[in-house]
Amino acid sequence: DLENVVGTGPFVFESQVPEREIVLTKRDDYDWASEAFEHEGPAYLDSITFNVLEEDSARQGALESGQVDSVHFVQPSEEQRLIDDGFNVIYGEYLGTPINFVLRPNADITNDVNVRQAIQHGVNRQEIVDTVFNSNWKPATSSVQAATPGWVDLSENLEFDQELSNTLLDESGWTEKDADGYRVKDGARLTIPAYTSPFVNGSGQILELAAQQLKAVGIELEIRQTDASTYSDIFAAGGTPIFPVANSFLDATTLRQYWGQDYTNQFQLKNGELEEQLLGVSETANGTDERATNLAKLQETVLEEAYTVPIVDNYQVFVTSPDVHGIETNAVGRPYFYDTWIAQ
Repeated sequence: DLENVVGTGPFVFESQVPEREIVLTKRDDYDWASEAFEHEGPAYLDSITFNVLEEDSARQGALESGQVDSVHFVQPSEEQRLIDDGFNVIYGEYLGTPINFVLRPNADITNDVNVRQAIQHGVNRQEIVDTVFNSNWKPATSSVQAATPGWVDLSENLEFDQELSNTLLDESGWTEKDADGYRVKDGARLTIPAYTSPFVNGSGQILELAAQQLKAVGIELEIRQTDASTYSDIFAAGGTPIFPVANSFLDATTLRQYWGQDYTNQFQLKNGELEEQLLGVSETANGTDERATNLAKLQETVLEEAYTVPIVDNYQVFVTSPDVHGIETNAVGRPYFYDTWIAQ
């Protein structure tokens, strides 16, 4: 019940229709904005109405017909056309992890580092960007995004190399292939289940293209569909080898949730070297050389062990009508409307 939420920002709660609409109005006496903003005093907008439009086509149709002034997320394939038609497409940089495949090292098959590394080098990131996204998106270059403080360019560790993938799989005994071209060992096919994510732009398309790429080295990626109500339960249950995710890297708790050794560890991972690096990141101050050193080591270890397969740097995408100006985004791509105004 948002009526019970107390805040100090430039907008206050006005009304709510659950799962349909939220209305905020400006705080008339607001005059304590950060110096980061362009003006002082109350917000320019008198009110903001948030509508729930779950279907991509419904959101985009409402925007193009003038029923709404701004939408969060359209299909990446539509972004450039909207730009060409005069709409503003805002790419909120996300200081966190890229869209990536998180691999469970305690799950069947992906408990083998060679298999994980074979997936790492069997995925063609540039082809995924070119096919699923557009030229405004960039292939991932590390286990954190390029905009994140402490990022290290590890592109060489992520090179698309089918020959290396084949060698790694051969070394792990996946030397035979069945009639469909997939690798087999001890009578079992090299099949890895992977669930789509409702929280990642184009996760289904990403997995479908990755499945085609990995088939070339004999890996079957078995794609299974989820929705928002089932994804979190499946993820928390464990046992599934691959999930496409994108998470904030600013919170050390998130890091430890995936790779730490305490009870909240999603992957039940035991790696003393990585644990030392995680502590080095979480227990040192932002902006220090010590934290940067530990973060660099962490990025390298995560990729060397192929605990994650970075795919594409992630953005929060907002599209506005040509009349909307001044929407800014914060460090994790969420919008600020304080400086926003609409041309009349």
